[in-house]
Amino acid sequence: MTGQRYLATDPLGRDIAARLFMAGRISLLVDFVAMVLATLVDTLIGVIAGYRGGWISAFLMRTVDGFLSFPSICLPLSLSAVLKPSAMTITVNIAVAGWMEVARIGRGLNRDKAAELKRPCQLRGGTLFRLVLRRSASALAS
Repeated sequence: MTGQRYLATDPLGRDIAARLFMAGRISLLVDFVAMVLATLVDTLIGVIAGYRGGWISAFLMRTVDGFLSFPSICLPLSLSAVLKPSAMTITVNIAVAGWMEVARIGRGLNRDKAAELKRPCQLRGGTLFRLVLRRSASALAS
């Protein structure tokens, strides 16, 4: 296949496939970092709400409900208007738009296990932080 192009060339003679691959590299990096940020935030909020319970859980979940009450495009649009355009701004906007749903799922999953695991952990002298860290690490590993 020497001398042939996969997607031909543009009017200036540049390879379109190479340009697409280079643009896709940046796009994938931005999306990957945004999803990692969103996953960290929603996992942290969901785990804390599930294990602590009580007014902390109620406060965190009402905050999540408040964010969910707006259309998912409103907050990223308003952030884009305030912040200067850059790859980091796009990353933050994608992360802000996608963290709320998983926080509710994390709370539900951890609320059921909290009652079972909290008391034995406290009897062994463990802390809530250690329990959350160990449980979250095992869930992410599987």
